[in-house]
Amino acid sequence: MFVPTIYIENSNNNMSVEVSDKKLHHLNQVLRLRDGDKVNISDGNGLISYGNIVNNYVEIKNSKMYQRQNSLKIFVPYLREKSRFRFLIEKLTELNVNEIHIGMTKNTQNTNYSKQKIKEWLVSALEQSGSAYLPELFFPENINFNDFSTCFDISGEAFDKNIKKLNNFAIGPEGGWTDEELSKFQLDSEIIYEDDEIFAINDINPVAKVHILIIPKRKIETINDTSLEDQNLLGKMILVAKDLAKKYNINESGYRLLFNTNSDAMQTVFHIHLHLIGGEKLKNI
Repeated sequence: MFVPTIYIENSNNNMSVEVSDKKLHHLNQVLRLRDGDKVNISDGNGLISYGNIVNNYVEIKNSKMYQRQNSLKIFVPYLREKSRFRFLIEKLTELNVNEIHIGMTKNTQNTNYSKQKIKEWLVSALEQSGSAYLPELFFPENINFNDFSTCFDISGEAFDKNIKKLNNFAIGPEGGWTDEELSKFQLDSEIIYEDDEIFAINDINPVAKVHILIIPKRKIETINDTSLEDQNLLGKMILVAKDLAKKYNINESGYRLLFNTNSDAMQTVFHIHLHLIGGEKLKNI
C-alpha cells in the first residue's frame, strides 16, 4: 500500500508534527487521505518518521535515521527549457545527490529561475520518491574547477567498467564546453598560476619534488599542431615556467622543461602542456 511522504524541516524529536495548510490540502484533496491514514515525514537530513494523520497533525509512531549512501557533488548549468531543467534537478534529488551546484558557463544562455522555485522542485522530488535526504543547493557565479575535475561532454571518451569512482562531476551546457573549460576539467590539482592565456598546476603524478604543468587555455592537441601564430604563446609558457622555477626555489639548482608529443613520447593528454621538473638531481637524458 502506498504511503505518502511529506517534507518538514526540524521534525525530529517531535511525537506530534503540525502539517501546513498547503500540504494538508494536498493530502486530503489530492491523495484523499483521511484521519488515521499513514503518512511518512522526511526532514531532508536522513530522518524518516512514520505516523498517522490526525486533523492537521501527524502523530509519530516511530522514526529511523538513514545513512547517506554516497557523497556525490554535481555541477549543472541553467537550461533554457524549464521542463527539462526541472526534470534534471528532480532526478538528481531522487538519486540522493549530496550537493547540487547550479551556475553559469561560457555558453550558458540567459535564464530567469528563482532560487526558491528550484528549492520547491527539490522538495517535490523528495516527496515523490520518499527520500530521506534533500540535496544542498549552491548557486556559484561560475564553476569552480578545483571542486569539479571531471565533466560530461560529447567530445569526451566513453566510460568503461574500470573508470575510477567519481564523487563529483559537471554536466555540460546546451552550447557545449569551450576548449578552455575542457582543458581545466583534466585537473585534479589546484591552479597555482593563471592569466588570460595560461594556467599552471602541480602534476598529479610527479616524477620529482617539483613537477608543474604549464597549460594554454586554448586547446592545441600536440606541438605538431602549432604554427607561427603560436610563437608568442609558446614563449610565454617558457617565461611562466621560469618565474615558477624562481617561486619554488629551483632556479639556481636547475630544472628541466619539456613537451611530450604523441605516443612514443608518452603523451597521454592531447592538450599541449609544458613540464617544469626540478627540486632534486634529475636523471640524464
